[in-house]
Amino acid sequence: ENENENENENENEKKELGAQTRLLATGALANLMGNPRLKRRLASEGALDALARVAASKEKAAADDIKDAAETRAQATRGLSNFCARHPGAGDAVCGVAGALEGLVDAAFAARLESARKHAALALYHVTRRPDLAARVVDAGGRRAMRALKSEAASEETRALAEMCLGALENAA
Repeated sequence: ENENENENENENEKKELGAQTRLLATGALANLMGNPRLKRRLASEGALDALARVAASKEKAAADDIKDAAETRAQATRGLSNFCARHPGAGDAVCGVAGALEGLVDAAFAARLESARKHAALALYHVTRRPDLAARVVDAGGRRAMRALKSEAASEETRALAEMCLGALENAA
């Protein structure tokens, strides 16, 4: 019985370390994506794909891991937002990652943390500045997400981002 308790403790410790490592690594990538000199290289080496996959996650985890999963998703949306800021071609790069737009739209609509929703909206705003890409955001469900975010967001900043993004989406084909 004592041996089983030790095995369970080891498993729980591994899960906790894994979740913490994912959170820290995602946060580090988000920070690096804010460096204009590194964005292109990070994207070419898979960081954009990794952040998009995490941003698209539905925060499904065991009850004790849900906070870490939500925080990790928030860091991933921040990384995508940082990537899109002042980076020519960022919209094309994000649209080129399978599931990235859908993940950002879902994060803006349904993420547990307000920060994830805000950063997803900011990334989508950068993408929607180009009408051809705005149409792709519409196809991914962006209008519905931005309408919900505009009415439900806790912060004025997030509501304003949703409104700006919605304006671009309303004008999209």
